[in-house]
Amino acid sequence: MSISKRLRFEILRRDNHTCRYCGRGAPDVPLTVDHVVPLALGGLNDPTNLVTACAECNAGKSSGVAGADLVADVKGDQSKWLEAIRIAAELHVRGRPERRDELDRFEMDWNEWHPVLASGKKSKKTVYLPNNARDTVGRFLELGLPIEEVLRLIRVAMQAKMHGYQEDARFRYFVGCCKNVLAAIQSQAQEIIDNQPTGDSDSVRPN
Repeated sequence: MSISKRLRFEILRRDNHTCRYCGRGAPDVPLTVDHVVPLALGGLNDPTNLVTACAECNAGKSSGVAGADLVADVKGDQSKWLEAIRIAAELHVRGRPERRDELDRFEMDWNEWHPVLASGKKSKKTVYLPNNARDTVGRFLELGLPIEEVLRLIRVAMQAKMHGYQEDARFRYFVGCCKNVLAAIQSQAQEIIDNQPTGDSDSVRPN
């Protein structure tokens, strides 16, 4: 039985797109998903028996019995991955009521702004907000953009000078600002992980 595309993707993501045998990763080398214990020797298409391998290591690997250390290491990583998925799912469900409150704050702040007419007076209509705005902002919040930054970026978008743009220009500008700030936050988070001492993973684990 072949490995499904979905399972291949999950193994590659679990192993951080890095070969478990030599440590090289994409895009430097082509990667595949390899059986720790070969199918010919009774291995299964199970996450605890699958690892990411570069094409070179996979081609040079014999059908011999895998080392006990590698088998135990892969099973341990899979257990950690499943635990991380469980924690993430709990946080996702737990955050739903709070997320609704944050989206209400976003919509309320947005609707406090009114377009300025050619006469210089404010329109009675609020600045255009597309129907999918809450979904878009919700994704930014889930990815780690603080609600305080969302509200600040509303002001940035509303105060930006725009002339002759379509009615959704403010929102598209706002979305661009959110993407830029989120990218900066994620970049800083990666730096924190990269500079973290080996074996100190608990220090960045969410409560």
